[in-house]
Amino acid sequence: MDSTSAGDDLAQHRGRRPWRVVLALAAVAAAAGGVVYILRGHRVDQHARSKPHNNETDATLDVVPEWKPLEGFAGSQACRQCHPSQFETYLQTAHSRALTEVDPAHEPPDALFDHAPSRRRYRVTRQDGRLMHEESLLLDDGSEFPLTKTPVRYRVGSGHFARSYLCARGAGLFVESPITWYEPAASWGMTPGFDSAEHQSFSRQVLESCLKCHGGLTQTSTTSQIRLNLIENAIGCERCHGPGQAHIQFQRAEPAPAQVNDPIVNPRRLPRKLAESVCQQCHLQADIHVGGKGVRAIDYRPGQPLEKFSTVFRLQREKGMTVVGHVEQLNASACYRKSRSMTCITCHDPHDPVAPAERADRYRSVCLTCHADRGCRLTVADRQKQADNDCTRCHMPRGDTEVPHLAFTHHRIGIHPLTEETADADAGPSPVPLSDLSGLNDFERERSLMLARLQMFLKRGPEFQQSPAGSALGRQIDGWLRIERTDDSDAELEFNRFQFLQSRGDWNGAMQSAAFALACAGLRSEEEAAILEHLGVYEYGQDQIEDARRRFAQLTRLRSNGFDWLLLGICERKLGRPQAAIRALEKARAFEPATIQVYEALGAAYEAQNDSARRERVLEEIARLKRR
Repeated sequence: MDSTSAGDDLAQHRGRRPWRVVLALAAVAAAAGGVVYILRGHRVDQHARSKPHNNETDATLDVVPEWKPLEGFAGSQACRQCHPSQFETYLQTAHSRALTEVDPAHEPPDALFDHAPSRRRYRVTRQDGRLMHEESLLLDDGSEFPLTKTPVRYRVGSGHFARSYLCARGAGLFVESPITWYEPAASWGMTPGFDSAEHQSFSRQVLESCLKCHGGLTQTSTTSQIRLNLIENAIGCERCHGPGQAHIQFQRAEPAPAQVNDPIVNPRRLPRKLAESVCQQCHLQADIHVGGKGVRAIDYRPGQPLEKFSTVFRLQREKGMTVVGHVEQLNASACYRKSRSMTCITCHDPHDPVAPAERADRYRSVCLTCHADRGCRLTVADRQKQADNDCTRCHMPRGDTEVPHLAFTHHRIGIHPLTEETADADAGPSPVPLSDLSGLNDFERERSLMLARLQMFLKRGPEFQQSPAGSALGRQIDGWLRIERTDDSDAELEFNRFQFLQSRGDWNGAMQSAAFALACAGLRSEEEAAILEHLGVYEYGQDQIEDARRRFAQLTRLRSNGFDWLLLGICERKLGRPQAAIRALEKARAFEPATIQVYEALGAAYEAQNDSARRERVLEEIARLKRR
């Protein structure tokens, strides 16, 4: 493989593993070892073994993380001492149950179901006091090929709509289970994003950015932000009020500090824009996210302007309801636009949930604070007959979302259906900002808009990129990126530059940008991993095998991914280190137990060691996998 072909292939895989390159390397390794199987040019299924695999293997446990301290945080239990009543009602909220350790006695029942598109069978069982998720592959002869059997560690979601699950996969590493319990349907089904013929099975990595909104206080490793330590599971007090240690010290100080404000944040006392940022840090989601210069979204603290840390954009107006579209819908409402004070907490008290039987009265009273003089056009009798006198039934109806089995309340207040929302209006040449960019300076605003356009350019793929509109946008982005920049604090810009240059076929420029990005402060671990992966494949194509080996070895310490071990094993094999190759490839098989290329590379390694018994077992597993 030459460097040009590697670069061309990698350019097509923004944000995903370069599958064709990875499998091509595996094919080369297998052929070099004398394995006689001919690899077909398509991606094969990724998860099977002759025995079910417990994902809590030692594959990544050779790394013992050291955790970064959480500066300034006290934890919600410290708040409870002085605010017991608020804490007790908070325990009734969905936030308090956002993420919990799994208790099998309080989880949905055992089950077995098949997923036809991926030809997988899933089981939910109890074993030794643990909830287990199992996956197997359905073969053409009607038999099963066991894939994975793993205990479930955490439940994500309050259980009101759905329950998704996290499984441990090494020291501080977690993956999302492909199956979810849907409360409205009272049944198990595929987790959002997994309902397809090819999905990530038990390999979707859980990142710090995931737990930022689905969990509580989380520490990261000193060497990898992908390795996580949950020290408070639920979304707690400090998510909305800010770190509490300074507040505690302030309140306990004797004598009380003179002319110094209490550092705790009360969202009700903030200006509307800053109060909304507290909710929007999680509830404002879209197609494109652009981080602030030199900061990460996770660095945001209540009371600060969110757009300094993260700005979001949409590419296209969604039809109907989406799970994460509430902020955009509310902001489009006449009620919101005509009010100077309306925010999320106008209706939602984060300390005190409204009981279902009281919701109609509660929300009607909120509406009447503005609409009492005009009221509803319908008579009380008609309102009672049509909607139980519940304003939201007509003006904020529940509707299906893009996630199967889930219906959410529409937050565009009006008379539904809203005909203007049924149009599939394209965003045109530029992404549409959902964040308020008015608080940014000229450079920050231009940077945010251009990086959003760059991400749109990459997301829309080659067909758009080669169109007249795409070509014009590409030239605009290229011209902006060519402006001299020597500031090493903007890791996100350099990472995006790296991806853009790949898409343009400028592999030398991409390599230079990758090196600069790796030297930048603030590069996220998932971005670092993407760069290391592409550099390793490029160096392998240049026959710089030892350099490539170091990249892939670094990746195995950074995250949990079977293809990192596969590529490491290929390099070890080519460097004449058969035992190291076997160790790496066996770990690759543990994480990717139905990728035939992993078996072929492993069979070649066994053959090189004259281990005919283990090679024969590998050949048998390959033969079974091909009977699909």
